[in-house]
Amino acid sequence: MSISSGSKFSNFKLFFIVLRLKLNATLKIFSKFSKDVFGKLFFLGVIFIIEDTTLGFG
Repeated sequence: MSISSGSKFSNFKLFFIVLRLKLNATLKIFSKFSKDVFGKLFFLGVIFIIEDTTLGFG
């Protein structure tokens, strides 16, 4: 049972790393196309909420 929970944890960790990379890539694209400061702040807020809920489930 400890082995399966360990693999679940590593799978979650991998998922979180992939999610982080996707968010970073999206943020780079977003900042290239948008010079709007308020838009960037809103986008960062959305990322913060997503990461917060992801950590909450972890």
